[in-house]
Amino acid sequence: MSFVVIAMLAIAFALKHFGLLSQPGGRAGATHTNDDSAALCRLRPEVLSPAERLLWAALQLAVGNRYAIFVKVRVGDLLKVEGQGGKPTSARNRIQQKHADFVLCDPKSTCPVIVIELDDRSHQRSERQARDQFVDRAYAAAGVPILHVRARDRYAPGELAREIEERTSPAKQAAGT
Repeated sequence: MSFVVIAMLAIAFALKHFGLLSQPGGRAGATHTNDDSAALCRLRPEVLSPAERLLWAALQLAVGNRYAIFVKVRVGDLLKVEGQGGKPTSARNRIQQKHADFVLCDPKSTCPVIVIELDDRSHQRSERQARDQFVDRAYAAAGVPILHVRARDRYAPGELAREIEERTSPAKQAAGT
């Protein structure tokens, strides 16, 4: 996928995320007129951390134009929770503010194919492990494969390509692994 396409997707995501694209039935970015908190906002110098950029670069080499690579996608935008009330509301609340580090999608339909999580030291904390286990079970229930990649100083694109292929092959998906 060309850098221009990736940049355009990132800009569109940022515009939507920050409420700058038109919303149905309302004005884009409309807020209360007395609310001056928007003036406190500043552009982040980068979307990805240095560790995430290393993996992103390796993923680009690993998948080429086979998949579109989306970064920092809200889990609530990937998965929908069916039903109302107790358990569904609890599940919805548990995924709403979480995000997937990378999502590889079919480049034509943008249908998610696999989620890739970069596991750094924060994933060793017990509360983070509980969060990861819940989200992993949610992806499994939705039939979305997940690849956890341990944070490293460098990545082998060929190894990443192999691991992605193993998890996305029809035989693996049919077996539920």
